[in-house]
Amino acid sequence: MVTIQDVAKRAGVPEKTAARALAGLTMGKRRDAKERAERVLKAAAELGYQPSNIARALRQGRTKTLGLITGRLTNLYFAAVAEVAMDEAARAGYRLLIEISRWEAERTYHCVKDFLSYRVDGLLFTSSVPSENGHFYKLLADRHFPLVALLPGTLNFTSVYSDYTETFPEAIRYLAERGNRSVLFVLPPGRAVLNKVYSRNFEEACKAVGIRGELIDTADFGEVDVIPERMRPESVVIFGKYSLKHFVKHARLIPGYRPDIIGFYNEWTWSEHPEEVVGVLFANEESLVRTAVRELIAQIELKVPVHNISFSTEFYPMERFHEIKALNLDLDYLS
Repeated sequence: MVTIQDVAKRAGVPEKTAARALAGLTMGKRRDAKERAERVLKAAAELGYQPSNIARALRQGRTKTLGLITGRLTNLYFAAVAEVAMDEAARAGYRLLIEISRWEAERTYHCVKDFLSYRVDGLLFTSSVPSENGHFYKLLADRHFPLVALLPGTLNFTSVYSDYTETFPEAIRYLAERGNRSVLFVLPPGRAVLNKVYSRNFEEACKAVGIRGELIDTADFGEVDVIPERMRPESVVIFGKYSLKHFVKHARLIPGYRPDIIGFYNEWTWSEHPEEVVGVLFANEESLVRTAVRELIAQIELKVPVHNISFSTEFYPMERFHEIKALNLDLDYLS
């Protein structure tokens, strides 16, 4: 393997001079320094020298690597998040490593430990930070370790999230205008932090409009399957496309049962919505993810303090569905 010593010998300069030249620290200075730097670069090209990322990381104290912890990658949303995050990281000269937690507290804990052993410069969470290991993340916060989460209210770390405070009332008002007197909000499995925030948004929206609201916190999709037959809600708001699919599948089996359904979608998942949906709470996720990656890098490089960034969402009734722009991940994504 060609070393920097070999390059220095070929160029006829001291090793430190070669190192500075290869790091771009001597170009554009005195004429003699510039000539030496050009000799070094020529020698490196002739020898096929490749710099060691590990050695560079040791010198700089950074690995230029980010860690992404996600629930799973077979889910279209999380796969798109990973691809966007990887693209945005690459633009800033960072690599992105990915660990899958399956939303399990113990697996998440080990994902974090693994990333710390890889010496990543910062972590990006796409799902809840398990409260069971809150003490561990408190240690990260006390160390001011760079971490950004794509959900609100995550311990003492920066949060970048979609805000439904304004759009929930619009959605509930729309259901009331369609003649509904009650609405059921189906919360997704395994999202404790999100469920707490969205439950508050939902309850406040129902109170403002004067419609009776009911919450159901599901542990798995099997609980969603029985809701149509057992509860027969006249209108329903469902977070999570899989929960919505399960509800619709079983609602279709009941003759004459056609509840008003409102779902949550974004530019990646909109193309999969079922025809039964009468309204949608819509979030622009690509901008959110790119911002989260930039915020994480700003923490690493500029020591930006912890703060929260919320992205506004929009409510689309079925009359405006034609305005929603879906993003085809196969044809024009990241073009």
